[in-house]
Amino acid sequence: MHRARAARAAAHGESTQCLDELETAWALFEQVGDQRNACAVRVESGAAYADIGEIERAVELLREVVAAADRLGLAEIAAIARRELARVLAWRGEGAEAERLARQAVASLGTRGDSRERAIAASYLAEILRLLGRWAEAAAEAAAAASALIMAPAARAFALAVLARSRLRQGEAKEASVVAH
Repeated sequence: MHRARAARAAAHGESTQCLDELETAWALFEQVGDQRNACAVRVESGAAYADIGEIERAVELLREVVAAADRLGLAEIAAIARRELARVLAWRGEGAEAERLARQAVASLGTRGDSRERAIAASYLAEILRLLGRWAEAAAEAAAAASALIMAPAARAFALAVLARSRLRQGEAKEASVVAH
């Protein structure tokens, strides 16, 4: 129930309420010993903290989740936590670690058969490569991610934005404009 309330709060831009609900959900999952859901909620919390600019808190939570999920054998949750951690580390300018984590997430999610989560990880990898100045690689990753995200419009929009920005940096203004429209 608290995760649903958190999702509703996030959809309405109520970040504080979202985080409060996620913290409550986490505490309840911990109380009953449900480590899988506790880890999943912590990933959501880490992403939410990142989205409101609480970068240090996001990094702390996401590193904890990666370690816990690995220890518990929760491969998909660990991969999604790595994906989110990669995004945040890229914002902090830690490109090499961000790229390594994003590549691990893409590989792990690819072997698990979750094409949507893998494509989101690939779009984050594309953004990291773009930030590192590797525009051709970024464009290739973003294009592949956008193709896989046809049924996820918000995630696809991010991948297309990375693709357009990468093409623009390569001097391909016309191609970037076509992608942007």
